Amino acid sequence: MPTRDIRSDLLPQLAMNQNITSNTTTNGFIFDTANFDGGIVFTLALTAFTDGTYTPSFEEGEDAGLSDAATVPAASIIGTTAGAVLTALTAEGDILPSLGLVGTKRFVRLVITSTGVTTGADLVSEVLQSAEIKPDTGLSA
Repeated sequence: MPTRDIRSDLLPQLAMNQNITSNTTTNGFIFDTANFDGGIVFTLALTAFTDGTYTPSFEEGEDAGLSDAATVPAASIIGTTAGAVLTALTAEGDILPSLGLVGTKRFVRLVITSTGVTTGADLVSEVLQSAEIKPDTGLSA
């Protein structure tokens, strides 16, 4: 039985909501991780799946527009991107892959590389950020 409030400590946001219909690389929204030293986790889900494989990765940098984007190294990813690849099994089952990040860069985004796509799928991702010291951003609203 839950005995602690975690909702007030988390900031859930949409990381990506895309209809992917070709072999391509799709960038998600950019997140500012300042004041969120408590952690960050991305969840991934497919709907309206017809075909393809969707592989997640992450980019990070110090510029708010990620003009300095660099791929997040595997050592900074909690979980494995290989374990979070989205396929027909993910779309049909109760699987909701998630990946966490640790790092030293302020800005981060999810990147999805799609292969084997002719008609595609809808990909939705949510990010949860946890503040170590809660900033005044309306987290409990």
